[in-house]
Amino acid sequence: MDTKNTNYCIFINKFQKKKCNIICDNCLYCDKHIKYKNIKFFEIINRILKKKNKLFIDAIDDIYLLFKYIQKYKDTNDLKKLLFIKILSYLFNKIVLIELFHCYNIKKNNNKKTIILEIYNIFNTTYKLTVHINKIIIIQKNIRNYLYKLVNKKYNINEISNENDPFTLDKIIDIPKKLRFYFKTGNKIYCFNAIEFDYYIKLNNINPCTREILDENIINKLKLFIKYNKLKIKENKKEWDTKEQAYTDVVYYMEKLGFYNNVLWFLKLKFNNIINIINIYKDLTSDIDIENNYFNEDLLLILNNNNYVNVFANEIINLFKNGNEHFILCCNFVKALALVSNDFYDNLPDWISNINSTTNMTIFFDTNFEPIEINRVHNNISNIGINLDNIIDNTTIYYLMDLFNR
Repeated sequence: MDTKNTNYCIFINKFQKKKCNIICDNCLYCDKHIKYKNIKFFEIINRILKKKNKLFIDAIDDIYLLFKYIQKYKDTNDLKKLLFIKILSYLFNKIVLIELFHCYNIKKNNNKKTIILEIYNIFNTTYKLTVHINKIIIIQKNIRNYLYKLVNKKYNINEISNENDPFTLDKIIDIPKKLRFYFKTGNKIYCFNAIEFDYYIKLNNINPCTREILDENIINKLKLFIKYNKLKIKENKKEWDTKEQAYTDVVYYMEKLGFYNNVLWFLKLKFNNIINIINIYKDLTSDIDIENNYFNEDLLLILNNNNYVNVFANEIINLFKNGNEHFILCCNFVKALALVSNDFYDNLPDWISNINSTTNMTIFFDTNFEPIEINRVHNNISNIGINLDNIIDNTTIYYLMDLFNR
C-alpha cells in the first residue's frame, strides 16, 4: 500500500493522549468514528500535533499554541473561550491539569472548571501582552532614556546649598563627577557623594544637612543613579562571635523575602559544603545577565576554614537584603542550598523549580486585562520562549509613578 497518501483517524478518546490512528480512506476519521466529523476540535488538535511533530499534547507550550491557534478564528471572544475550555476539559482530567500547571500555583481544591478558567485567563493576558511586546519595549526604552537624563541632571556649582559632602567632607567640586548625585528638596539643591550617601541611607532616612526625613522619591532616584552609572556600592560587613549569631541574621533576611529556613540547617554545613553551594550557584546563574555579582571569584580566594561562616553569611545577607531587585538570583541560591543540604531540599517550595527568570509580584493592570499576578504570566511567557529582560524593575516603577503623581 502506498503510505504517502494514507490517512489515519484523528479521533482521541476522552482523557486519552493518543489518536485512534486506524487507517481511513480519503477522510480524517475511521468508520467507527466518522460520526464525530462535525466536532471540529479534533481537527484543531490534529493541526497542533502536526505542527509540533508530536503524538499527543502533553506540555504547557503545546496548550498555549492551541490557545493561539483558536485566536485566529473570526468567532466572538466568548465562543473562542468556550472552545478552548471544551478542548481542555476533554483532553485532561483535574489531576493532570494540576500537575501540568503546578508552576502557576493552581489551587488543588478548586473544581476543574475553575482551574481551566484560571489557565485561560493567564494565557489570555500573556497573548495580549506578547502581541504588543515590541511596542512595549520601544516605550520602555524611551522611558529609560527620559529617566536617565532626569536622574543624571547636573546643576551649577553656585546653585548647591551644601559646600561639602557631609560624609567625606570633600568640597563638592572635588567629588568625582561620576559620583556627584544631585537632588532637590523644596527650593534647595544638594549634592552628595552617591556611594557614601547610599551607604548612609541603609541605616538612616534623614537628610544629614537638614535633619529632615528624606522623600522616598530621592532614595529611588539614588538607586537609579547608581544603576545607570554602574557604580559599585559599599556593603555593610558584619562580624559575629558565634555561628549561631551569623546564621540567625541570615535566616532573618531570607525569611523576610519569603524563603522558610532554619539556623540548624546552616549549622550542619561544613566548609566543603559551602564551597559546593557557591560553585553550584555560580553555575546556575552563569547565563543570567544581572549587574550585581555575588559569590564572585574574589570571595572564593579569601574563604578558608577559619572565616568561612562570616564570609558566607555576609554574602548571603548582601544577596537577600535587596532581593526583590534580583529575585532570580535568590531563587537560584536556594536551589543551590537544596542540592547540597537535605534539610533545604525537603523544604524547597514546589514553585521554585520552575523559576528561570526575574520574577516579581507586581500586579499588572489594564482596562482590557484582568488583574493577574505578573509573575505567573511571566512564567508562561518564559515557557513559550519569549525574553522579557526589558521589563522595567520595581525601583524604576516606584520612581516613575511618583513623578506621575506629582
